[in-house]
Amino acid sequence: MVNSNKQAIVAQLTFVLIFIGNLSIAQSLYEIDQYTVAHGLDSDYARGMCQDSLGLMWFDHDSHISRFDGYKFKIFRHDPDDSLMNLGLPLIGRLQSDKYGNLWINNLINHNARQDILKYDFKTEGFIRIQPSVQHYINWIAADQNKHRLWLGARFGGGLYEYNQGTGETRSHLNENDKDNLLLNNHISIVEDQGDHLLLSTKNGLWNYSKSKHIFYRPHLLNSQDSSLFFSGWVIKIPQSNWVLLQNSWVLLKVDSLLNIKLRIDLPTEIHNSDFAIDKQDVIWFLNQKGVFRYEYARGNIKTIYDNTTNQHHLSEITIDRNDNVWFTSETGIRKINRPDFEYYISKTIDTHKSRTDYIQLYKQGHENYSLVLGGRDFNNALWTAPIKLENSELTPISFDGQHDHPANLVSSNIGKNYIWIAAYSRGVIGIGYDSISRKLNPNNVVYYSREQGNPYTLSCDSTINVYEDKFQNLWVTTAKGLNKIDLKMKYGSVNSVHHYYNNPNDTNTINFNAIDFIVPEDESSFWVSTSVGVDLFKNGKFHHVFKGRERVGCIGKSKKGFLYVGTGGGLYTVNNNNGKYSIKKTIVTEDVDIGFIEDNYNRLWISSRKGLLLFDPEKNIVVNFSNQKTLSNTGGFAKTQDGIIAVTLNDAIITFDPQKFNLSNTESHTILTSLKINNRIPITGNRSVGTNDFKIPSDIKVLNDLTLDYLHNNFSLEFSSVEMIAPQNILYRYKLDGYDQDWIITKANNRTVTYTNLSAGQYTFRVESS
Repeated sequence: MVNSNKQAIVAQLTFVLIFIGNLSIAQSLYEIDQYTVAHGLDSDYARGMCQDSLGLMWFDHDSHISRFDGYKFKIFRHDPDDSLMNLGLPLIGRLQSDKYGNLWINNLINHNARQDILKYDFKTEGFIRIQPSVQHYINWIAADQNKHRLWLGARFGGGLYEYNQGTGETRSHLNENDKDNLLLNNHISIVEDQGDHLLLSTKNGLWNYSKSKHIFYRPHLLNSQDSSLFFSGWVIKIPQSNWVLLQNSWVLLKVDSLLNIKLRIDLPTEIHNSDFAIDKQDVIWFLNQKGVFRYEYARGNIKTIYDNTTNQHHLSEITIDRNDNVWFTSETGIRKINRPDFEYYISKTIDTHKSRTDYIQLYKQGHENYSLVLGGRDFNNALWTAPIKLENSELTPISFDGQHDHPANLVSSNIGKNYIWIAAYSRGVIGIGYDSISRKLNPNNVVYYSREQGNPYTLSCDSTINVYEDKFQNLWVTTAKGLNKIDLKMKYGSVNSVHHYYNNPNDTNTINFNAIDFIVPEDESSFWVSTSVGVDLFKNGKFHHVFKGRERVGCIGKSKKGFLYVGTGGGLYTVNNNNGKYSIKKTIVTEDVDIGFIEDNYNRLWISSRKGLLLFDPEKNIVVNFSNQKTLSNTGGFAKTQDGIIAVTLNDAIITFDPQKFNLSNTESHTILTSLKINNRIPITGNRSVGTNDFKIPSDIKVLNDLTLDYLHNNFSLEFSSVEMIAPQNILYRYKLDGYDQDWIITKANNRTVTYTNLSAGQYTFRVESS
């Protein structure tokens, strides 16, 4: 038994990236992958393309066909000695897929191709030859709900052909509603099989064809005024979509199932006579010999994505796959424009030759959200501020007492009643005057708290890491040498103005370790503190050791649902309080989570890890990994506005983005087995001849459920693929042969083949999952 499926754990994504600098210029960048003979193609020249029901991409190259599984190409060539590979020469017709998952080669489209139709057979990995008796070039092929019947839309007045695959009979149907109008039967496309009738696109508008009555009639329109649009000129209902193109006037209509018009788009002249496709966000992509362009009709915005004006290479066709990647073919290979899922904005600092941002604090300045950006160890200890918004914003420096730089590493901050407090590593604590009521920052009102030699009522250490002001006007400061509580109602340095908390190995009520990192409030009178060895809850003057004896702790944070997130060197944990008893569970996040994270308004966690930016959705139980984007490989601290905009530090800049606009594809995909070898030979399928050393199987491995081997053929290898077209190189796999393997075996995308030798007699089940 063969069992292959996909468990959605990690998705790899690409982005729209907008840089913002002092010149206020925004530029969109799209990653484009190119495939040529260097990647396994027989020829750089490619023409048509389509995607089959398994997600595999097919391309025609005139004299042969190629198929892509996300990793490599398989070439299908004409073989006169193999009846299942008799593709025809010199030219192969057009590739086409239908809604029932069939893949066709239409060799009836022009006089250069051989006059037949080829249907791809998933079972035999070959093509079945069909020869209907037609007198015209065929524009479109569609399978019927009755699987024995094919419908063929003809060009040049040929009307509609009906072919019975069981009997081989061909019937011709002409639209004779107006015998003098030759356009009725010209360029027919079967766009939808609606059960008892077909919906047809023609050069004389839309028509229905009744399968039982064998008559042509106009679709019923609720708004009769729309008949002038749908019933005249060349009207193309785009298959498996809710779009109609008025070819003569280049107008796009978005319609519902009853052809009621929901939106009208008068396409700009740049799109006229171009090949185009529409993605899931209703963005129009079009291709002509000048290049590939992206048209957002809502903004009236046309962007050049691929400029062909310099190269002048011939561009052929454009299509969009089920993951919303845009593909186009040319004489110089196949190109894929990776799906833009994520749009963010970068605001750069001024002295970019030295700058590095490590932490960001959100504060209100008037009615606007502002970010206070703290410089890290390579940042000249600078402070910067900028409004948080999804547009141009410039980070500007804040001066203190006429100085720009400070002899400290600014690590973290917290907004108190009268100050924004900053943990300045090696300098203690800096307070910047801030009125939380009037929301005004006053950089001229600055206080400094540091350790004073010989005074026990000052900080225990100037190596401060985190600060937190509670409702009782106590300022809690974590340091490399214990926890400090500063009573802000008292003069700093006076008797009892500062209290210290240290680890005492003989007292279990003390903190677990003296080098303390983060502090996160639990409620008004208790808070969590983290060290590298664990997480404690400080309550009623005692430290309760809740998270201990596990991986090195990096960062902590409270969720809106009340539980605690703990980021460690081995992944992410949750800590839940069940009536005073704490349950600890590890999430599916296994990356090193020790820099920081923030929860968005949709309960998803954005994480800065050692390997880049991650997104964890606990409800869907998936992790989105942005590691394939070099731009996001060095993110730092986070901040979030009330309306959900997130800002995150990035080297010499901050990134802002709206999590609501993040699109995770819900397209279902499945890991499939792509290759089988038995005794190091590819097995035989279909009616092909079987040699002495050959082994025959009933179906190709992609659709085979059960495989029986004898003792002479008990050595075999399997190859698998997720058929994922978005960053497939970053996908992880795990597989297991039940009855042989004790545990799941994890492997990377570059090692997707497994071999088993000399298996004992028995029943085995092979399972593979991708993540």
